[in-house]
Amino acid sequence: MKRYIILLMGILGFIPILAQQSEYYYYYKGNRIDLIVDSTRLYVVSEGEFQPQSCTYARASQYNVSHSSRSQIYNIVEPLQKQRSSRPVPEVYFSTMEIPEGLGKSQFEEFIQDVKATNGVWQALPSFLINGKRVNATNNFYVRLRSADDVDILHQMASQYRIDVVGYNGFMPLWYTLACTSSSSMNAIEAANLFYCSNRFASSKPEFTYSFSALHSDDDLYEQQWNLHNTGQDGYPEGIDINVERAWETTKGSGVVVAVFDQGVDLYHPDLRDNILSAGYDATTNTIPSVITDSSAHGTCCAGIIAAVQDNGEGISGVAPEAKILPVSVTLDSDEYTDQMLANGINWAWQNGADIISNSWGGMAATDMEMLDNAIADALQRGRGGKGCVLVFSAGNDSVEVHYPANSDSRIIAVGGITPWGNRTVSGFMPDGIYVGFNSNFGEKLDVVAPSVNIWTTDITGRDGETNMDYFGAFRGTSAACPHVSGVAALLLSVDPELTVEEVAEIIESTACKVREEDLYVYENDTIHVNGTWNNEVGYGLIDAAAAVDIAKKTAVTTYIKNQDFNDVGLEADFYDINVELENVTIGPEGYMEIYKEEDATLKSSVIVRKGGIFHIYQEIMY
Repeated sequence: MKRYIILLMGILGFIPILAQQSEYYYYYKGNRIDLIVDSTRLYVVSEGEFQPQSCTYARASQYNVSHSSRSQIYNIVEPLQKQRSSRPVPEVYFSTMEIPEGLGKSQFEEFIQDVKATNGVWQALPSFLINGKRVNATNNFYVRLRSADDVDILHQMASQYRIDVVGYNGFMPLWYTLACTSSSSMNAIEAANLFYCSNRFASSKPEFTYSFSALHSDDDLYEQQWNLHNTGQDGYPEGIDINVERAWETTKGSGVVVAVFDQGVDLYHPDLRDNILSAGYDATTNTIPSVITDSSAHGTCCAGIIAAVQDNGEGISGVAPEAKILPVSVTLDSDEYTDQMLANGINWAWQNGADIISNSWGGMAATDMEMLDNAIADALQRGRGGKGCVLVFSAGNDSVEVHYPANSDSRIIAVGGITPWGNRTVSGFMPDGIYVGFNSNFGEKLDVVAPSVNIWTTDITGRDGETNMDYFGAFRGTSAACPHVSGVAALLLSVDPELTVEEVAEIIESTACKVREEDLYVYENDTIHVNGTWNNEVGYGLIDAAAAVDIAKKTAVTTYIKNQDFNDVGLEADFYDINVELENVTIGPEGYMEIYKEEDATLKSSVIVRKGGIFHIYQEIMY
């Protein structure tokens, strides 16, 4: 597990070099962040509602204001004492103008200048893209003082550039909000950079507005993927899904490699090819590349559930749509497989970069498969540089105890199946009238469950797959459940690559949703299943991607401050997304500790503050 501590003592001597990479940029934690201009939208800040027809630009009246809202900043911050009754609060509006296609760069810049010159307009800037997401810069920016005594410096500099000091944050009094008005000689982005580069303050950053729309995938079959987002489609009860959309706010699996050990993957499928890491390996012949066995779409279906490309306008989305697939093939549907073939597939995968191996197969006798046992043990122990390669296996479809190899090592994540109604999948007719011909395995070795019926996923292209289309809407069995868990594991390792095999399993199991707890399943504590309450039919419950990623975020970097004395020195640190534990800390009469935190800090044991010492924890509030 990573351990970091950030100590900021005294005055930082860093002066950033303004690289000529982009006209628009800002600084965040010492790093320059370049902004990509979105010339399809203009964001206007005005005193009073903005009227485009008041612009002198010839085509301005043709451009619609798609959204307008009044600024709330004067309600959010604490006003300065002298401002409480001495001045009126201005009516500041933010307006978004949509710019039609065909406006060249010079025309767009001319248009911006014309809007800026319009009566009442304080600021006009294009929209920007950060990590592919559209943001807008208001006329405000934030400055964090190094100490309360620096407020006079803030006012002096603001006055010099005719910038308004709006007020301070009630939760974090060292954070001030400043506003550029019609009297200012620069916009808020330029002003934030100016204040940052002055080296007089701890931080300075523009205020951006973000659009928090519900996350979904722009793929034409996504609305059918009840497993990812159950909206009640096809008459299902809402909410029985793996809760992955909120997890995508943090990660989509980038940087993680998932080996699909199966019957081969269609390397050229339009929804997979961009996420195929390499041609892979065939364990049946011990050769490269991987092959598709007897036109079976099984491996292609599993790969699609894990990492089908998202937002490409077609097909489906995978659970971890930015993870990479490493295909490993073997003839699993014949009587010719051997212990060595299966062991070779496992060994090749972890030795060739797989972080996770997804195995939607099993059921063979375990009595003489020592080579496979050894390969599994090596992968779990030696993979990922000693952190272990995560192994996920399907539990089986035989209505018996979890089968081999899923039951062979406690570090393996054994996955059973559920229906859109939240019950263990059993043979018979579901409420929608569709017949299910398998029974998800259960018992002591079962860890979690995942969606296992009517799963939309990728099919072999053309006429060789399950259908004559490139997608298949009836993939089922614990074979379908297993890759869901592999995808969630990819999300976790993308957030924190240092997680061990045991930690990945613990997070997935401890955050599982106790599905149908009210009316069907009783979850209880026992001495074997230590990661929460457990049930014989559904294990720890239905995997919850968002809850698991939340835990991974907190454990990604844990900062320990312990056995330290701050007598005549201080600590000032930002731990926005970091779990902080303080243990056996003493702050002397001349010492101080100021922690800026988005969430709670943990006082593990004694923190002693002697008379004259300062100890503050400020909660970070994001607007």
